[in-house]
Amino acid sequence: MRRSPRVLWVENQVRSRYQGTRILDVGFVGSYKDPFLHLGIRQCNPRLVGIDIDKEGVLKWRLPDTLVGDGKKLPFRDNSFDVILCLEVLEHLYDPFCLFVETYRVLKPQGELLITTPNAYGWWNFLRNWMVGSSRTRTRREVYRRYLGDKDHKCFYDPLSLMNLLDDAGFETKVIATKNHAIPFVRRVSSLFDLLDWQFYPMNRLGHYLCLIATKAHQPKLS
Repeated sequence: MRRSPRVLWVENQVRSRYQGTRILDVGFVGSYKDPFLHLGIRQCNPRLVGIDIDKEGVLKWRLPDTLVGDGKKLPFRDNSFDVILCLEVLEHLYDPFCLFVETYRVLKPQGELLITTPNAYGWWNFLRNWMVGSSRTRTRREVYRRYLGDKDHKCFYDPLSLMNLLDDAGFETKVIATKNHAIPFVRRVSSLFDLLDWQFYPMNRLGHYLCLIATKAHQPKLS
């Protein structure tokens, strides 16, 4: 299976930054036919724990060190993990702040939170579903549902708003990038164009996925 720039980015981070660390993968089951990214990460680092609220999915795969649980109330002690992965989870939540507070709690001092989530500023999605068409057209449910993609997606987060939430939860953003720069219509010729990683301005800020690494840095601002 061809791996997208987003998937390659995650795997490269695990290989280069997190060798030998204890990692928690929140929401590891996902909505694909199999938890391929979790399985790939496990090959890079066997000290991987997975948790997901999807009981059926967890029991179906029965992978080592995986359990059923809610990311907003993690069943782990304080300072339990070096790294927490939150891959394609935030778009399923109306308010991810409780999740960030819990990840802060179970991360060790200077531990890192790695996030991937759809980018609200992804250029083609934004252009097609917001910039084009009348105001009346944009208010139709089928339009904003198409913008959000999966029927279970609640909302997307722009980079600055997401970093603001993380800062309030006690994190400092260290790395931020966007990946997957789909080219409309060209993909009809070859899907290989979806695998191009356009890392030049402004495309490096307008990819479909936000990819972010934040460090546990200061006390959360809970007030």
